[in-house]
Amino acid sequence: MPTSTTPKPTPQIDIKVHKSPFPPVATMTPASATTLSQASAGTLIVVSNRLPFILKFNETTGKFERHASAGGLVSAVAPVVVQCKGIWVGWPGMHLEDIDTATAGTAITIPDADPQDKTPTADLKPEQMICVSIDKETFMSYYNDCCNGTFWPLFHSMSDKAIFSGESWDAYVKVNKTFAEKTLEALRVANAKLEADAPVPIIWLHDYHLMVTANYIRQAADNENLRCKIGFFLHIPFPPWDLFRLLPSDDEVLQGLLGCDLVAFHINDYCINFIDCCERRLGCRVDRKSMLVEHGGRTV
Repeated sequence: MPTSTTPKPTPQIDIKVHKSPFPPVATMTPASATTLSQASAGTLIVVSNRLPFILKFNETTGKFERHASAGGLVSAVAPVVVQCKGIWVGWPGMHLEDIDTATAGTAITIPDADPQDKTPTADLKPEQMICVSIDKETFMSYYNDCCNGTFWPLFHSMSDKAIFSGESWDAYVKVNKTFAEKTLEALRVANAKLEADAPVPIIWLHDYHLMVTANYIRQAADNENLRCKIGFFLHIPFPPWDLFRLLPSDDEVLQGLLGCDLVAFHINDYCINFIDCCERRLGCRVDRKSMLVEHGGRTV
């Protein structure tokens, strides 16, 4: 006698790394946006070091101009943001100190794309982008000294080339806080429009420039009762414990990443490296088979 079956309820927050709702960047296509669009119900907030185009100021016309930017992140993620009608948070690629504010004004404004632009970012509207403004000195310390002077070589197993500086780490934290504040602006707007039974907004953080941003977002979201899920994708290798432990701020980086609901990597080995570091440095309970880490009463 046939029996009816009842669909199983969608599992809540025990998110597994290998079952990410975010398609891997290496395989992301415009078609992948459909699934993510349904999951986010149009409320997707992508956060990366830079906005997905090159912004320049034309001193002749006195206007800002957008130019196409090449790269895997841009070509893969921009169609997703367009289809989801989402938001992109990032640094615009220039500093006000470098342009004539008497002509440009006191704020960087994002223009519409050129009508002839056929690149993946062309359909991104100015209202879909949030500029993160950072003073030039802080940005250089954060980007050149910490991101590219410390994290890049260390995470690529070139520890002899890594430079460790307390000053650059302070700049890194300061910039990550600024990114978190700008992301929270978008999250507050999304929550104000959110219906009780609607899927929560998804915040999608990208790469080693923003490894502690999630913690600041989560702290504020919890305090303000803002609903969201936070995902992070690392576009470079995650090093094994014997290299990662050389980082003076190793515990802060791990706790920053564990502020997410999901942390994703290119390959299984990088997942194992991350889990191993969480266990050995933070004393977290881990499940290597299921790729889970318990931290702060949450499972990532």
